[in-house]
Amino acid sequence: LRAVQVLGSMRHSAFLPHAAAQLVRIIQDKTRLNWKGEVDYELSRVRMAAATSLKTILSQVKGDVPGLDEPMRQLYRDWQEGDVAKLIDRADHPDAMIRALAVYALGDLHTKEAIEELIRLFQDPVVDSATRWAVTDALTRLSPTTTIFRVIMPLVDEDMAALTNVPAEIWERREEWYAAIAYLIGTLEEQDP
Repeated sequence: LRAVQVLGSMRHSAFLPHAAAQLVRIIQDKTRLNWKGEVDYELSRVRMAAATSLKTILSQVKGDVPGLDEPMRQLYRDWQEGDVAKLIDRADHPDAMIRALAVYALGDLHTKEAIEELIRLFQDPVVDSATRWAVTDALTRLSPTTTIFRVIMPLVDEDMAALTNVPAEIWERREEWYAAIAYLIGTLEEQDP
């Protein structure tokens, strides 16, 4: 994680294209086996750190970055400009990598609209597993209070579910979210008494 963050902090112009290319590789390469035994994207904090680091240095890179195609370049422009509406649209992109990056960007921006979309996506029963895990990672960027009261508690406490208008269908299927909820609980920096 630290090495990826260091790549994002590089400022020497001759090194930036190489750093950007390496960050793109970390983001785009499928490096892990998923629960089905298939090669899949790394959906960890390392990938999120690589995405954030690339955002930091991309505007300083002169010329093309190997592996950075136009959809990804446009996503980074939207992220740098804080265009939440376009990032929300990209959260439904056919490419799983673009969806993951879009939700990471929403988590990074922390606007009310971005947070609401992350919560909606997290609770959406038809969101694919890869996107839900990317959303789960993005939710770790929120404050512990928001994570506890807007994301975790509505899926574990019936009163909070009613208070936050969790649909009955989702409440009945809440066990499908327990692995992601356990992950979120494990990432909380503060404990709620």
